Amino acid sequence: MTSNHYFIAIKFDNNIKKWIYDQQAKIKSSQLPYQIWVHEEDFHVTLQFLGELSEEKKSILSKDLDQLENFPSFKMMLSGMNRFGKTNQPRVLWVEVENTNILNDLHDRVQTICKKNDFPIDHRVFTPHVTIAKKWKDKNEYLTENLTPTLEEASTIINEIALYRINPTAAVKYIPEKIVTLR
Repeated sequence: MTSNHYFIAIKFDNNIKKWIYDQQAKIKSSQLPYQIWVHEEDFHVTLQFLGELSEEKKSILSKDLDQLENFPSFKMMLSGMNRFGKTNQPRVLWVEVENTNILNDLHDRVQTICKKNDFPIDHRVFTPHVTIAKKWKDKNEYLTENLTPTLEEASTIINEIALYRINPTAAVKYIPEKIVTLR
């Protein structure tokens, strides 16, 4: 089953995906009860969730995203582990991404394009991250220790963003339908 739900995100190269996967494997070996361990090909930093898109709206948005070809490539630092949700049953486990001015500028530019196309904007504080696991599956199991392992730091050059389509039943759930190369 495919869906017509989309999001815009930073697209990683294979080297940083491998680094994230290696960090995920270290955590996964501790047997945490997550329903979903994110596939290596699905690692990304979400800039804007869009929801359902018609073909017409997708076409217009794709053209507007071309404006980002003038946005400069930039260095991104990844380090540390964090979570969303309860401390003892976190619903999402993620790798921290350094929140820089240039990353916030890119996020703002994407939101401006989305507003122009009448998409609802998430007004929560932008917390850039890479999800590695989600959906705690055992309501009777709890973390008994603090889950913030120290990770070695990694960096990558960000030179692509993508409009992804969500395919919820596939092993690789996020399919890039439009890739924009930054300058």
